[in-house]
Amino acid sequence: MPPQLRLNAVAFVSPQNHPILIRTFVQGQDELKYHYIAHTSLDVIDERSASVPRPRLAAYRNMKV
Repeated sequence: MPPQLRLNAVAFVSPQNHPILIRTFVQGQDELKYHYIAHTSLDVIDERSASVPRPRLAAYRNMKV
């Protein structure tokens, strides 16, 4: 039987690539872990988008330039 999936955290991100809300569904010391994951994931997207040409970046973020 496959492992049961569960939702541990949700992050809402602004168009400027800043977390607006990070909601965790776990209690204890893991809460900070999910805040760290959300912020570092946004850093990775910033780094990758800096190396992508502008028209392709707009498609990546689903925006019109």
